[in-house]
Amino acid sequence: MSSEKLLSAGEVVGRARRDRPGAARPVAVAVAAGAGVLVVAALVFLAHEVTHVREKSSQEVSQLKDQILTLKERALTMELKQDASAARHNEEASSHQEEVTALKIHLSSLQTQLDNEKADGASLRERLAVLETKFQLKHAEDQNFGNFQEGAGKPNQVGSVPEHNATLRRYRRSPNSVTTPYGAFRGPEGPAGRDGRDGVAGPPGPPGPPGGCGRCEETSCKQTCTAVPLGMESGAIPDDHITASSTHPGCGTNKARLHSQEDSDRSQNGWAGAWCANSPLNTNQWLQVDVGAVTTVAGVITQGRSSVINNLQRVTSYKLRFSRDGSTWSTYLDKLGRERVFSGNSDRDTEVRHLLDPPVTARYVRFWPQTWNVHISMRVEVLGHCMYKHLILTMSSEKLLSAGEVVGRARRDRPGAARPVAVAVAAGAGVLVVAALVFLAHEVKHVREKSSQEVSQLKDQILTLKERALTMELKQDAAARHNEEASSHQEEVTAMKIHLSSLQTQLDNEKADGASLRERLAVLETKFQLKHAEDQKFGNFQEGAGKPNQVGSVPEHNATLRRYRRSPNSVTTPYGAFRGPEGPAGRDGRDGRDGVAGPPGPPGPPGGCGRCEETSCKQRPCTAVPLGMESGVIPDGHITASSTHSNCPTRNARLHSQQSGSARAWCADNPLNTNQWLQVDVGAVTTVAGVITQGRSNYSQWVTSYKLRFSRDGITWSTYLDKLGREKVFPGNSDKDTEVRHLLDPPVTARYVRFWPQTWYRHISMRVEVLGQDCTSD
Repeated sequence: MSSEKLLSAGEVVGRARRDRPGAARPVAVAVAAGAGVLVVAALVFLAHEVTHVREKSSQEVSQLKDQILTLKERALTMELKQDASAARHNEEASSHQEEVTALKIHLSSLQTQLDNEKADGASLRERLAVLETKFQLKHAEDQNFGNFQEGAGKPNQVGSVPEHNATLRRYRRSPNSVTTPYGAFRGPEGPAGRDGRDGVAGPPGPPGPPGGCGRCEETSCKQTCTAVPLGMESGAIPDDHITASSTHPGCGTNKARLHSQEDSDRSQNGWAGAWCANSPLNTNQWLQVDVGAVTTVAGVITQGRSSVINNLQRVTSYKLRFSRDGSTWSTYLDKLGRERVFSGNSDRDTEVRHLLDPPVTARYVRFWPQTWNVHISMRVEVLGHCMYKHLILTMSSEKLLSAGEVVGRARRDRPGAARPVAVAVAAGAGVLVVAALVFLAHEVKHVREKSSQEVSQLKDQILTLKERALTMELKQDAAARHNEEASSHQEEVTAMKIHLSSLQTQLDNEKADGASLRERLAVLETKFQLKHAEDQKFGNFQEGAGKPNQVGSVPEHNATLRRYRRSPNSVTTPYGAFRGPEGPAGRDGRDGRDGVAGPPGPPGPPGGCGRCEETSCKQRPCTAVPLGMESGVIPDGHITASSTHSNCPTRNARLHSQQSGSARAWCADNPLNTNQWLQVDVGAVTTVAGVITQGRSNYSQWVTSYKLRFSRDGITWSTYLDKLGREKVFPGNSDKDTEVRHLLDPPVTARYVRFWPQTWYRHISMRVEVLGQDCTSD
């Protein structure tokens, strides 16, 4: 209302008083009443506006803080995942690099061995071809089948020359060089540095004045706010709104109210001076308060148990959980986004108050004890949000009536003095009203600016957290690419392993070919030396005598004959005996010296033991012999298994075991999978040349196929492979007692042997023997 309008109202009142003295008072009253209504309406509107702005600001700030907490949780989760993923990727990259390096070294070693074996094989083939040629030419010359003229030194007819060089031409191969360019592998980069945007939040500001929940920065502050109890102590919250996870007899939830005292009559339920949990041995106990409606919870107060006897019972720390519907709960967090642990009580009656910064909008409050003394016992109060009291409105109706009485008394006592008093009262009231209007307008503006500033800061935090989350997502994408690279590295390692297995197979084949060539070379050397000795009159037999000459007359080049004793009708080498073809009729042909040399005999068993084709063989340099399962040399404690049936101990796993009173074999306890095994410790690292198996002698139970695994230390195991580098499956038994023998080609150097059943008949049951290698001559 402007000054002109006020003057107009004053003129109206003055004219009314001059014209009609009796009518001035009603007009003044009406004008004052209208002005009072407008002022009151303005005051109510501004007060409502302040409340509305504060509530809207509080809601918006609460929503933004919820978003910030959600983003912080998401960012923290992503950081943890990223750190774990980075550490795992670093370890995998390091292990992959080490594995690749080891494979490269092994591959290089195998390649070198393979090249050496190929070179040795080529040299052996050349020597073999030369010896075959010499031997055949010499024999042909003795039998007048010579292919050379005197002094010519070259063959007469090409067709008459034997195709002795077929071996050399057949095995002539170019070197097999495999070059694989393995590049360098770069490990993942370390985590990026922090830029300070997501730094730790600073400490909260100092609390407001006692009894309030805020502070005024100016001396002209016109309001105060207070966290008020919501009704636990006063009884405004009914008993049925107080529940708990469990309740000890006599310690009902109705005793959980602040300052609740112990009853002298203990015959009734709920006499104790606090709520007490029934099971205080875990941290899953809680006390719940339903405040009746969704409201702003500003803090809590706790006490211990009020009792003369049990005065040591109290909760020393707890957490708070909140819910709006009683179903979905959230734990109160600190500034760093962690679940906050509130300090509890140190005695029975002292109040411990905690104000929530920020407050929480909820209906249900749960006290969640974490630690306690003697027993979980507590009394609590829940504090509501700040209640604003405008000082301009604190004048009660009684005081207003007192002001009216003063004016009335002045009018009654001193009629002439009533007007100055009324004017003074009206002026004072006008000043207060104007001050209230100015303050409320200023308060609305201040609240809006503060709300806008706080919302702006929170939005900046949200943008920062979103940028942080986006950065982490990009890092996760990079980690996914690292995973793809690791997968490609794994594929490369697999390819290297396949190549390594192929080279190992080629190396084994080359070694087998070399062994065969050495056997043939030894045979030809022996035959050639025998023939040369006979031609030079250094033979071991005299004409017509049929017995050897003196040993001293044998020249040094016949050391091979003296080193390897021969049986009749055979030529003996270090790798076994091979019988030559018989000569023409009329000669005894014991050495095959009168006939054309026959093809070499087949190679001996694996490991260079050779084999005899006749029962009269006098020499057996290497033999597969039992290591002690049947004989008992291997003790019972050296026979173990993955599982054992109660009636089938491992000591019954010996070959031909006939233990009376129990099962006559080892039987697995769980025969439904292929993870069962029987292990034999032969006592020391030795050469294992083979195995023998049987079924269970008193039941129709046996293993029909199995694999073999070997170890030198009992920790690192390797499965026996076939020539193609695959795990070899050995055929097992088809009845209870028949022995099934398998010799290993090549043999294995190991101490521990595991029989790994793959298929079986009715039940996994077996008796076994392990064969070693004996290379002593008979």
